[in-house]
Amino acid sequence: MDDWVNEGVVEYLGVADDVKPYLPQPIVWCCLPIGRGATLSAGAAAMGKPIVTTDAVGCRDTVDDGLNGLLCRVADANDLADKLLQLMEMPSEERARMGLAGEKKWNFSLMRRSLLIVICALLRRSF
Repeated sequence: MDDWVNEGVVEYLGVADDVKPYLPQPIVWCCLPIGRGATLSAGAAAMGKPIVTTDAVGCRDTVDDGLNGLLCRVADANDLADKLLQLMEMPSEERARMGLAGEKKWNFSLMRRSLLIVICALLRRSF
């Protein structure tokens, strides 16, 4: 991780029991990787964000479709737009329920602290 910090890829924030204050407050997390991305989606879910991600290997494992987020078809911009619109138009209480379901599924206590630091740094750079 020191190399990433030195290269400016990661801003090391130190150790924290609660990372939420360090992050902006997006309503949903959208991750559409071709290869990687499951770790970022799991991190966002652990912070209580509803997820929209692709129905691709690895990514689909982060979302229980309709419970903590929505899956969209790979390389289908119309399906992605439909899923994002569906989330944005649903009542905030339902989005909050999805967020809580993701938080339960990906509880921070189950993830290694060093991984969380990297996830938080990457999320901060994304917004």
